[in-house]
Amino acid sequence: MSRRHSRGPDKTGTVRATLATLMLVAAVTGHAQPYPAKPVRVVLTISGGGETNARVVMDRMSQVLGQPFVVDAQSGAGGAVGATAVARAAPDGYTLLYGTNSAMSLRRYLVKDMPYDTLRDFAPVSLSTVSPFVMVVHPAVPAQSVKDLIALAKSKPGQITYASAGNGSVAHLAAEQLKGLAGIDIIHVPYKGSNPAVTELLGGQVQMLIENLPVVISHIRSGKLRALAVTGPHRSALFPDLPTIGEFYPGYEVTIWLGLFAPATPPDAVMTRLRADTRAVLGLAEVKDKLNSAGGLDPFPSSPEEFSALIRRDYDKYGKQIGRAHV
Repeated sequence: MSRRHSRGPDKTGTVRATLATLMLVAAVTGHAQPYPAKPVRVVLTISGGGETNARVVMDRMSQVLGQPFVVDAQSGAGGAVGATAVARAAPDGYTLLYGTNSAMSLRRYLVKDMPYDTLRDFAPVSLSTVSPFVMVVHPAVPAQSVKDLIALAKSKPGQITYASAGNGSVAHLAAEQLKGLAGIDIIHVPYKGSNPAVTELLGGQVQMLIENLPVVISHIRSGKLRALAVTGPHRSALFPDLPTIGEFYPGYEVTIWLGLFAPATPPDAVMTRLRADTRAVLGLAEVKDKLNSAGGLDPFPSSPEEFSALIRRDYDKYGKQIGRAHV
């Protein structure tokens, strides 16, 4: 039998098999690459003091995870603009949301066709901080205390104006709650965000504001604004002489929280890493000190279950308040 027609090893087939194996290895290696392998964008739904909060935490996250966590402030429409963008982002852990109760709890009652649902479209990573608001007035207002301000408002119904970051903001509802409890007639002047509201108060165009403490703390310390009370469940360590509004009207309590979310539903490995490192960062003494000095912010790491339960409680609480205030 002639050997002319016998065939040797199929070199082409061997090359193809080798290439296929290398491609498979590369794919597996790529997917197994530790998170994060590139910069992470963190959309923030609040301006002013929220940016200080976010940058303190995210700067430390960048150091711990070895990639930049870049804060992108998008506070339009009460934070709904930024939240909507993140809800529609790829759930790969490279676009995250640093959201407040204003964007993540209140908006569902204020917008007819909400473009996102917090519990459906987001995966809670951890609550980050909880902070009180503070009631401040322009120095020209002849009120040195909450009692003075209430008495002034009762003597001049419809003449005291208060600013807020916008209709349906936490600051707006905080003032409306006080208005109902104290039985006063004060006039709401909404602005497009905290910064313009503070600017107008500094200029004397409005007389009062209830705002997140980090936003106005420098103006309180400089004497450009007079603080009358805080809205949290206890007095602020930064201003221990300031009473809480609850001391005058039991049951009154308003706080603002910030928390980290990912678009639903990210890989388990990504969420495990994010949750563990967020909690670790918030537990660092240096982070606690920076947050506290920035405006009495209290780090408040939580489990996803605890965070989800808080959001549900806020749904109920703010739904009732918005109904009573006819916002």
